[in-house]
Amino acid sequence: MAFRRNTRGEKLPDVLVPGLDVVFVGTAPSRRSAAVGAYYAHPGNRFWQTLFETGITPRLYEPHEYPQLIHLGIGFTDMAKRASGMDHELLSLITIFPCHRSTVWTSQWAQSN
Repeated sequence: MAFRRNTRGEKLPDVLVPGLDVVFVGTAPSRRSAAVGAYYAHPGNRFWQTLFETGITPRLYEPHEYPQLIHLGIGFTDMAKRASGMDHELLSLITIFPCHRSTVWTSQWAQSN
């Protein structure tokens, strides 16, 4: 199995395996992402378009296809696994852990802390 099953009430499962080239770390899923069960699913979020336009992915992926990116060496996780919403609503729930060189923070707040 490419990612851990969501058995602990988490909004989105981690997509993590050893040897990934990059891991995108969000603060927490947006309410939209939590509702549809996919990373970066809000229609206004340019995450997937940016991955394609910069050549990180060979084609434009849809949010629901996020598990497939593990085959490209790309993983996903969030710092707050059981919450969803905007960063400013979640700050009291977040614990920052040291990251590896392949970690990409997808939140300006998370990157600065």
